Amino acid sequence: MNGAMDANRRRLGRTEQMDYIVGVGGISLMGLEFEAAVRLVHEAIDTGVNHLDVAPTYGDSQAKMGEVLRTRRDEVFLSCKTTRRDADGALAELEESLHILGTDRIDLYQFHALDTLDDLDRVTGEGGALATFLRARDQGMIRFIGVTGHRADVHHETIRRIDPDTVMAPLNFRTADCMCGPGGLMEAARARDMGIIAIKATTRGEIKPTADAYRFALSHDVDIAMPAGAEVREALAVAAAFQPMSPAEQASFLDHCRTAYDVAQAY
Repeated sequence: MNGAMDANRRRLGRTEQMDYIVGVGGISLMGLEFEAAVRLVHEAIDTGVNHLDVAPTYGDSQAKMGEVLRTRRDEVFLSCKTTRRDADGALAELEESLHILGTDRIDLYQFHALDTLDDLDRVTGEGGALATFLRARDQGMIRFIGVTGHRADVHHETIRRIDPDTVMAPLNFRTADCMCGPGGLMEAARARDMGIIAIKATTRGEIKPTADAYRFALSHDVDIAMPAGAEVREALAVAAAFQPMSPAEQASFLDHCRTAYDVAQAY
């Protein structure tokens, strides 16, 4: 491994996984033909990527990723998700994902889109999915537990109740205020040594140029950015030549975005 690639790895919190700063999200594979998707994942791993993320809700992305894992499972940290909030449903979906992905373990299993306190109550209550996650970890089916979502206020409560190993959340000009700085989600996560996975750097492809959006996200205290859609190769190019934005550049980027785009629009 060359020195530049070493410099572009960050510790994913208490997991101790050393992540390349950009991964491949399974959602990026949804619109691709099977062989093209497989080639893209192989290309990304060859470039240095060592963290793949997928979910049952991403069409046939698990099957596409599974084809790559047949020969490269030990080269990557694999994360997957479930939207099921009950213990039985979460177990069924976990077992199905293991089968489709062709592996006996998932490194990071995540509560997917946990965006309401009602969902959090269901997950942590009697018969909730948290029980399945904990048993699966004890049995070696998963190694670490994570949470994904779009609402920082819910994430704050989730990390208090569940104490996950990682948090996945949007980091872009619309979320910078609730993610960064004193009292922000990143500060709360770091206080518990949680890994931080950034998503939606371009707010679903809206922000241009793409490279500036990823540079902005990666200039903060995150461990990895997970691109979506057609952004994988652009994000990989940013990672290969990554230089953090200075505070002045970050302020200029935020000013530009807040002028050019609707701040109130959903991210």
